[in-house]
Amino acid sequence: MRVIAVLATLVSAGALVVSGAMKLGRSRPVRQAMRELDVPLTLQRSSVAACVPVVELVAAVGALTLDGAYRTACAVAVLALHLVFVVVVWRVVRAERPADCHCFGTLSRNPVSRRTLLRNVGFAAAALVGLALGVAGDDRSVVRALAAAVVVAAVTMRGWSELRTWRSRPRPEQLFLQDPHGARLSLVDLQQPATVLVFFSAGCRTCHDLVPYFRWWPTRLPDGLDLQPVLRGTPEEFAQHAVFAELVEHAWYDDGDVAAAVGVPASPGAAYISTRHPLGDGGVFGRHAIEDLLRRHGADLTAAPLPGSD
Repeated sequence: MRVIAVLATLVSAGALVVSGAMKLGRSRPVRQAMRELDVPLTLQRSSVAACVPVVELVAAVGALTLDGAYRTACAVAVLALHLVFVVVVWRVVRAERPADCHCFGTLSRNPVSRRTLLRNVGFAAAALVGLALGVAGDDRSVVRALAAAVVVAAVTMRGWSELRTWRSRPRPEQLFLQDPHGARLSLVDLQQPATVLVFFSAGCRTCHDLVPYFRWWPTRLPDGLDLQPVLRGTPEEFAQHAVFAELVEHAWYDDGDVAAAVGVPASPGAAYISTRHPLGDGGVFGRHAIEDLLRRHGADLTAAPLPGSD
């Protein structure tokens, strides 16, 4: 039983150490995952996204290293986190909604599936066993030693992930958008004048709602700032939706490479391209964030149109 308690604690808390380390300081991907996993809108905030990995790390490290009531409280938090993850993943699987997990940051980019659900159920079961059996006496020293190894491994994986991302990031001259007829536009050509790229997805309801605002924004831009629609997919996919009728023949199309390079993995999103920021200065998501981006660069959006109006 002692071995089972040690292993259960190590597995359940160790998973959160790795998860927290891989997501720490990466609130944008966490918010993207929240959207794809259909987390309640009230929780889809940058502050919440930034806190998630911190809570994971605090709970996990506490369960692995503390004693007495503090250890119990952290073990309960570990169990609660895993149960929340089980519920979130279960809702996605039940709805058969496509979504990427990002459970362990860049280590897990596979779509959510029944396998994801089973994995999270296993972590929750391990957390429950670890909480019920507890770890005491000499076993605490063993757990702390193993916990140190887990932390070192997590930090190493995070460092390797950052290095791999930095080395694999493409240069602007290697990235192209296409028009409906196959003509290409280099990202370099969007630097002068500075351009805000707004990304849409065909099946994204929020993207549909954004179109009336997008049609109005160009009338409110300052000199020296351009606005370009980027449709993520093919003209045929967007032609199936009447709301995109005016954009299909005039938009640029992206197969995902440009969106990933400029930091816009989800739609609707936007990135500001300029000579100073050839790969953008960080993507933003949602209408309000896009409007804030436009305002920062001189757009006058003092009176927004009603959705569906001209």
